[in-house]
Amino acid sequence: MNGGECMNGDNNYTCKCMPGYAGTNCETDTNDCASSPCRNGGTCKDLVARYRCACIRGFTDRNCETEIEICDSGPCKNGGTCSQKNGKYACKCTAGYTGLNCDKGVLHNS
Repeated sequence: MNGGECMNGDNNYTCKCMPGYAGTNCETDTNDCASSPCRNGGTCKDLVARYRCACIRGFTDRNCETEIEICDSGPCKNGGTCSQKNGKYACKCTAGYTGLNCDKGVLHNS
């Protein structure tokens, strides 16, 4: 099955399976996600003889092993400083500004 090659033997046969298949008759699609190759919270999708990782926000590459440098894109405005950990970032705002990206001015009452 599944493109396997049958080889005759003495009163029996064996199958040489294509990559991604196993079993007596090559009937089983092997689970390429069994080794948990996706890191940092990524989700593994089993394909035939390969897998694909769906990475969570902040991570990239084949196995979600590389953290994206979010701070390099300059998300903090108005002089705010950016810090990053585990795929998330935080802005420390300068005086007079607030908000996730320091993009909201604080009103001062006189």
